[in-house]
Amino acid sequence: VQFDGGLGISSQLKDGPLTDLNLMFDGAYCGGEMITHRGPSALSIAPPNDSITAIHVLAGTPSVNAKQLGLGDTAFVKATPAMLDLDQGDALLEIRLTYLPHSSAIKLCIAAQ
Repeated sequence: VQFDGGLGISSQLKDGPLTDLNLMFDGAYCGGEMITHRGPSALSIAPPNDSITAIHVLAGTPSVNAKQLGLGDTAFVKATPAMLDLDQGDALLEIRLTYLPHSSAIKLCIAAQ
């Protein structure tokens, strides 16, 4: 669900545990997006210039650059493309923050609970 931080949200859990992942950013300094990838597939992700790109595992044990990751793992993609291999049942998020031209210093914070 995509919404701005000013929207009041109310919800009730129907069944089982919940994992919540929020991408929060100040639109005055950068743009942000999350793209879901599901297996089976093999793809290459090349981060654009002036961006932070991360891969977060939602399900299964996909591989990033031939290294197997597990549920909840996050890998950052550097300047070179990352090769992703997803088997049936694997799912991950491609998380991208792209700096705006006037942004001199972007701080990235990952909070886990």
